[in-house]
Amino acid sequence: MTSRSLLLTILLLIVIGGQSYATNPRKLGIGFRYGYYEDQTRFRGKGSGDSNTYISYSSDVNNKRYRQFPIYIQFNENLINNWSFTNWFLDYNQSSVYDSPPILSGTSYDSLIKLNTINGQTNDFSIKSNQTLIAIFSSNYPQYNSLIDSKSEPSMSADFDVQTVVAGKTWGVFIPLGNNHRLFTLGLGLGISYTIGEYRINICDPYIVAGGIISPTGPLLEEYREGKCSNKINLYKQNSSNFGLGGNGTVKLYSYIGESIEFNFFEADMYINQPTYESAESEASAAANEAEKNIDPAESAVLKPSSIMDPAFNYGYLNYASIVYRF
Repeated sequence: MTSRSLLLTILLLIVIGGQSYATNPRKLGIGFRYGYYEDQTRFRGKGSGDSNTYISYSSDVNNKRYRQFPIYIQFNENLINNWSFTNWFLDYNQSSVYDSPPILSGTSYDSLIKLNTINGQTNDFSIKSNQTLIAIFSSNYPQYNSLIDSKSEPSMSADFDVQTVVAGKTWGVFIPLGNNHRLFTLGLGLGISYTIGEYRINICDPYIVAGGIISPTGPLLEEYREGKCSNKINLYKQNSSNFGLGGNGTVKLYSYIGESIEFNFFEADMYINQPTYESAESEASAAANEAEKNIDPAESAVLKPSSIMDPAFNYGYLNYASIVYRF
């Protein structure tokens, strides 16, 4: 959706909402939801002048759905007027993802899949180094050149196992219909996040995309195409126990808000989690201080690996329905 169409949508909600009655406000309660979540993590370079995203989730490769935890807490809502609101949000998520694919340059996974499909049958194919940003990465971080150059078809990938908590405040608008019904709720929130876990940046030789489709069993789960980091070598790993920037975006198609119970149908939530890590400049300063203290450089490298990636552990929910029992 373009910024112009989004602005027109919000203005329409304001006009329609101004001619309607406000619904009952949402209240503190325990909710049960039926839906799934998708990981949307990406890794961006954090060196001086480097804003490239090297590794990211893809809708075409390793795009797995996960059943989400069904129970959640809803907080009290404050109605600003009869068409807008504000409320606090809190969410917990655990993600374990392996072989997150490299960002492509000059092509796309969809194009490569079509190129390698003959008579409806897709063959396994490998990602070539010149189809990724690894040459730019190597130029920006020359300390890894020897390892990268030793591989015949290197690509980058990431594994991570993290737990995140995101909390903050959301502001939004909706179309009220009487006292108990709402249409098209839209909200944006800002807050803080906390991340604990570990991520690993790896070199593949090469990164391989499977031609076959994996069909998981169970409700809500869909087919996906597997990507695999073959001959994987760890470039570096980073333990995380960090606060950072958090955010939330929410869309609800229809809501019923009664006196003791609430229903929501077709709702989507996006959570942003941007941990704060030590900058490259700060690490260089710390390394200089350690040199003055005669700390073994090898020991220092093990204790504090060079954090050259800036991860954003984002994820999204899609709930077909949810119910909230108000306290």
